[in-house]
Amino acid sequence: MFDSLKRWRILVDLFRKKWQPKEDTPVTDDSAVNFKRPEELIDPLTQLLREGARELLSKAVEAELLSFLKAYEDHQVDGKAAIIRNGYLPTRTIQTGLGDSM
Repeated sequence: MFDSLKRWRILVDLFRKKWQPKEDTPVTDDSAVNFKRPEELIDPLTQLLREGARELLSKAVEAELLSFLKAYEDHQVDGKAAIIRNGYLPTRTIQTGLGDSM
């Protein structure tokens, strides 16, 4: 039993010494790994998927808006349509699994 306990303590001491952080080693930018952002990747399939998703979302939003306007076209306030199309806002990005999308 004494030998196994002594071996265990030696192993623990070695582990502690080996995994101690080295204080004299500075962290530099060279030690960091720079990953490519999705925008930097040039992949034809990904580009095709992004464009298709962008077009599909645009058509779906437009169809939903037109059906909403059609459903409420009879509502009027002071002789004018109560619900109208009000213009466009600046383009925003949508975060997807493939990265930012316009």
